[in-house]
Amino acid sequence: MTADKIVLDEFILSLLIHKQNNLVFNYFEINPKAKEHYKPLFYATLKLKGGMDQTLLKMPPEISQNVDDIISFIRTKQDFYYG
Repeated sequence: MTADKIVLDEFILSLLIHKQNNLVFNYFEINPKAKEHYKPLFYATLKLKGGMDQTLLKMPPEISQNVDDIISFIRTKQDFYYG
């Protein structure tokens, strides 16, 4: 994993923690490579955004636990920041 990828990964996580779901979703929509590189974050964004059931059905089952862990981490941080 390169340093740039780690930084972008942390930045996307920070945006999701601070409830910027639409911004992250739009980033993934205009950047198909990012969807591929950050699949767990992409599907976590869809779950947080809600209403994307058809796309969520395409989620590979092997990343389901990772997505749930990401969402749990985000919710914990949101509770810390926003109560």
